[in-house]
This record gives sequence, structure tokens and C-alpha cells, in this order.
Amino acid sequence: MLDEREPTLEEILSEPIIRHVMQADGVVAADIRRLYRSLERDGESPPAFMCARLLEACRAQA
Repeated sequence: MLDEREPTLEEILSEPIIRHVMQADGVVAADIRRLYRSLERDGESPPAFMCARLLEACRAQA
């Protein structure tokens, strides 16, 4: 059975393709974590589903 849950932020940040894109864009994991914390403080729900879909798309192309 496939794992139907969304990946955690840490799982997403540990993916090699994500790390390569972040490096190319000059973004570090701490920046993303800070963004998520700020969204949570403001009562917003971080768009994890969008990151999960991006990760799935990258895996499909690999």
C-alpha cells in the first residue's frame, strides 16, 4: 500500500532535488523553516500540499 500522507517539511527539505533547487536559488533550509514559522504565527496554514505536489512531479521526471 502506498503512503498516502503528505511528507513533512523536514522530509521535503532532505530531498536531493529540492536541495539542488534551493542551492540554485540561493535559499537555505533555515529560510524555509523561518517562513513556515512566520505563517504559523500569523495563523496561516503553510502550503505543504504544494510542496508535496512539487516533490511528486520532480520524482516522476527523475
